[in-house]
Amino acid sequence: MSLTTLLRSIYQQQPLTQELGDFAQIVAVHAVCRRTMEIGYNILDPLSGLDAGQHHRGESVRDIYWLPSDPEYQKWRNKALDCLDTLHWGTHGVIARLQGLEPPAVLHLHMSRLVLLVPYQDVYDLMYEVVSSHGDDASFAHVGSSRSRREDLVAKIWLWISKDHYKSRLAIVHAGAMFWYIRHHGTGNILEPTSLFVASVILWAYGSFVPLLQASTDEHPPVTSRVDTEEEFDPTMIQIDRPCDDELIQIFIRRGNSMQPHMLGVGNICQPGGAHNVLKVGAKLIKNRCSAWPISKTYENLLLHCAQVSARSS
Repeated sequence: MSLTTLLRSIYQQQPLTQELGDFAQIVAVHAVCRRTMEIGYNILDPLSGLDAGQHHRGESVRDIYWLPSDPEYQKWRNKALDCLDTLHWGTHGVIARLQGLEPPAVLHLHMSRLVLLVPYQDVYDLMYEVVSSHGDDASFAHVGSSRSRREDLVAKIWLWISKDHYKSRLAIVHAGAMFWYIRHHGTGNILEPTSLFVASVILWAYGSFVPLLQASTDEHPPVTSRVDTEEEFDPTMIQIDRPCDDELIQIFIRRGNSMQPHMLGVGNICQPGGAHNVLKVGAKLIKNRCSAWPISKTYENLLLHCAQVSARSS
């Protein structure tokens, strides 16, 4: 089966005619992400509004501030998430044959959700701004740091937490799952230290911003739907770094702030101190499980430095 045929099948939600190997799944995952990113680049491209005769086709969203607010991008991102779900379901048979051992493709599948669901570059840039602005280590000095730059990054992440809240909660479920994967199924491959670093930074941002969002909405609490009030299953927390029942995940995504996301060694990541404790746990796991790769030490130091600065300013 060619890659084009495979992508056409999963985009059209057709059943796969054969089981994919681990390499084929990984290639398909990256192809789906790449296709979605290309759609985003095209939407943001200031030249894509010109026709061959150099005539502008009117105002467009080339200068859009928040890409997920664009209907075209929303459509493609949702379709991509459906494709990734299809590929993820395809790993269940392999996991069963391996008696519960998750193959490397599962880590790529979790990481791909973060690529599509999180404005990661903004999150990373904000973390670096925090470290360089408040830290004492000269090695983290960041040229071009400014108050307006930090305010711009904060505004973008605030949009992710407040306007894209369903997707942000789904993202932290996958970020937490990456901790579980590397603790129990890690093989020491080169993606693992980067995956842990990315997941840690995203969870730090979520744990830092959600309490601010909750405080801002306390005076105007959302109306609880009738469906929610009549549910027999009424959980108050979710352990995001352990395997979760699909129903529990859906309730967490739907209910939002009424459930607390917990992690081993952290507790509620949105409680005071939770965000920087996530960074410490991530740094420790990188040190213990990914030390073979030289980049791991850089990731570990950056997470610990950010944790120190966050603890000092909280």
